[in-house]
Amino acid sequence: MTLFPSDDPDDARAKICARLGLKGVDEAHRLVVAGARRGAAGLLARGLTAGVLQELGYSAAGLAKLGYPAAALAELGFLAPAASEPPPEGASPPSARSAGATQAEALRCRIEAGERAETLKAGGFTALHCKRIGYGARELERIGFSLEDLKAICTPAELRRAGYGIRELRRFLSAAELRAAGFSAAEMRLGGFSVRDLLRAGYPENQVRTAGFSIVELSREGLSPRSIDRGKTRY
Repeated sequence: MTLFPSDDPDDARAKICARLGLKGVDEAHRLVVAGARRGAAGLLARGLTAGVLQELGYSAAGLAKLGYPAAALAELGFLAPAASEPPPEGASPPSARSAGATQAEALRCRIEAGERAETLKAGGFTALHCKRIGYGARELERIGFSLEDLKAICTPAELRRAGYGIRELRRFLSAAELRAAGFSAAEMRLGGFSVRDLLRAGYPENQVRTAGFSIVELSREGLSPRSIDRGKTRY
């Protein structure tokens, strides 16, 4: 008998909320309800994309009933229903799964045909739609999506793995977020951050001491250049 049964939907939703830094499903629901008035940007900023919302039990149809317009649903990453001819008489209508697959294939074909982000957006497709069918951050950039578009759908760690540097990302991410993404103290120094910035972001003092700052820069923040590693100094 497991303590956290995987088939318990309430437990699964609580874990998702905890991962996003939310206090629980009640807070998530308040954000979703408020999003109908405030727009999709607030939800995306908290990590509540279409995929996550579906895991929490919110469908596109349900959000539409709450007052979300089609444009907001598209921004969140819900694919619009695929346009198709009516099924032959007596035939069963296509399932939601097959309709979604058809729409995803249509999007892939448009990208492979050379359509750019501006045209895709005009057709109701967002960067998140493209990511959901397998396109990475650099591929999305080549299609024409901006780094600001990518920041809304990719984690800082994903952007770092895609090769984006600190000087590119610091316009959108805090020093603490860059640290969480895996950038070292030395990389942060080269990216233009100060001793104080690194300390405030949570880097251990010894990492800051050995990041390559000058004695003057370290002393200004009350640190000596001596590390706790056998008293070695770094300049």
